[in-house]
Amino acid sequence: MPANITGMGSHTGQYGTYDGSGYVADLAQYDRTNKRFTNNLKELEKFHWLDKATRAVFVDIITYNPSVNLFSYIKLIF
Repeated sequence: MPANITGMGSHTGQYGTYDGSGYVADLAQYDRTNKRFTNNLKELEKFHWLDKATRAVFVDIITYNPSVNLFSYIKLIF
């Protein structure tokens, strides 16, 4: 999918620039047992979302700490 559809911005790294196009899987459905999260990961594995042509995997995590009213944003790139 093009970047304007995925809503992802570009990312510049040491060896090149990723334009934000590709596929997006939303794993953010919260439940206390993490069952949905685990099922979503199993589904991605079942449909071979990662293969030899995969250049990068971006994981965006946002957490909120209400005791100090602080949002934290983490981006992991594999």
